[in-house]
Amino acid sequence: MHDPREMVRKRRRDASHASEKVRSVKEQSVIESTNNLYFSEFENSVINKLDLLVAAVANLQDSMQILMNRQANQNHRVVIKSALFDLPISNVDELIGLESELKLGEKKSKPSDGSLAVFELASVGGERLTEATHRVLTCLMTDELMAKYSFVGRKGKRAFCDLPFLVSSVIRAVRSIISEAKGRDIEDAIKYWLQIAPSRLEKKKKPCSNHAVRNSSPTDS
Repeated sequence: MHDPREMVRKRRRDASHASEKVRSVKEQSVIESTNNLYFSEFENSVINKLDLLVAAVANLQDSMQILMNRQANQNHRVVIKSALFDLPISNVDELIGLESELKLGEKKSKPSDGSLAVFELASVGGERLTEATHRVLTCLMTDELMAKYSFVGRKGKRAFCDLPFLVSSVIRAVRSIISEAKGRDIEDAIKYWLQIAPSRLEKKKKPCSNHAVRNSSPTDS
């Protein structure tokens, strides 16, 4: 027969071994969990740093593109001013001369002058069609010159429509700013701004007149 005390001791040893195995498994599990957590955090850290690096590179590319666009813009401005006229134009002869330059470029199959003119005029921007048209026209010519024109030449004024290459350049410039703009709507806006050019001149003169009245002496009257 087996000694009961020996059996108890054996069971205790077996229980102790089992407990050691359980403890070992738990410790191994904790170590693996810790390692997994560490590698997971490390992986996330690397991914975050890569995301930041990608964002920084994209930002650098955007900055470089902006600088390149500015340089291209400056180059185009230099070309148009040297090849054509300084804008805005202030007299009729130069405006007709610009029309002739654009027409000549078209006949020679060299539309670069026209494209540069459109680029220059479109650089003024604008959020609405009427605003963009006004900015393009004031970039092209002064209010004093606009006051000498109407679109079809009524009331003794010159006809702006007789300058088809300039009209086309204005329309193309506005369309490059407002892509959905229609040619007829742009023409209506041109008519409007040419029509009110004299009133804009009057508004410009009023402050000067008021200033002259305030500063005049009694002997001046």
